[in-house]
Amino acid sequence: MRLLWLSCLGLGLGPGCGGPAVRPAPDSIATEAQAPTQAEGDATAADLPQWTRRWGKLLDRSVSSQTGRVNYARLRRQRGELDALVKALASKRQFANRRQKLAFLINAYNVLVFAEVVAHPPVTSVRRIDGFLSERRCQLLGQKHSLNAIRDELIRPMADPRALLAINHAALGSAPLRNRPYTAEGLDSELDEQCRRFVNDPLYNTQVSGQALLSPLFQWFDQDFAIEPYGGTLAFIARYAHPRSSIGRLLRSFEQPPVIYLEFNWSLNGAD
Repeated sequence: MRLLWLSCLGLGLGPGCGGPAVRPAPDSIATEAQAPTQAEGDATAADLPQWTRRWGKLLDRSVSSQTGRVNYARLRRQRGELDALVKALASKRQFANRRQKLAFLINAYNVLVFAEVVAHPPVTSVRRIDGFLSERRCQLLGQKHSLNAIRDELIRPMADPRALLAINHAALGSAPLRNRPYTAEGLDSELDEQCRRFVNDPLYNTQVSGQALLSPLFQWFDQDFAIEPYGGTLAFIARYAHPRSSIGRLLRSFEQPPVIYLEFNWSLNGAD
């Protein structure tokens, strides 16, 4: 397997391409901020459950629960419902707490990725879509953002690196999609489940001859995985590794094994 020599690749995916400094993590995602005052014309938290249910139905019909791959042909036949979900993201919005905001941002990111893929002719890789990650053409919370900006300016500053394994770039190198939405009520357990699934999948993280072969996501966002309570990429992986998985067995034997980062697979994460 080849090492990934990271560059912006014209997409600006990695944090070295303009991402913000990582903030210290709060003690828990459950840390609540005082609910903001409702501004005239803003969407409220009350309509989020209905939007989330509609998103969940679209995920259930389009994403495999086994592989996380997306049936884009089926998704294109549901373009009207997808467009309605995207339209509902545009308004400014108030959130009841941090969990609700982070769940919303993860779901919104993935909805907007779906919309970008569906809006273009069928492609074998999102790298064939001009400006897929870098152009500010996504209307969210009253402003126009790029997908990179949503990740770097809205999601990463919330200081929960688990979210970086919950968003998907419509590429096989990304962590597989859940076929259920993220929710404020279950966010901690949902993110933990997603991390366990990704960390223990040998397609993304494994070992050969005492060396850890890791997803390049851990290289691109190494500063995020270093914040407390995680303390670094290998510590993060060890937190979620099953003792019988390939990477889990390695980390039981070597606390700091040599690390090789795999090449990111930009092929579309479409269903076979």
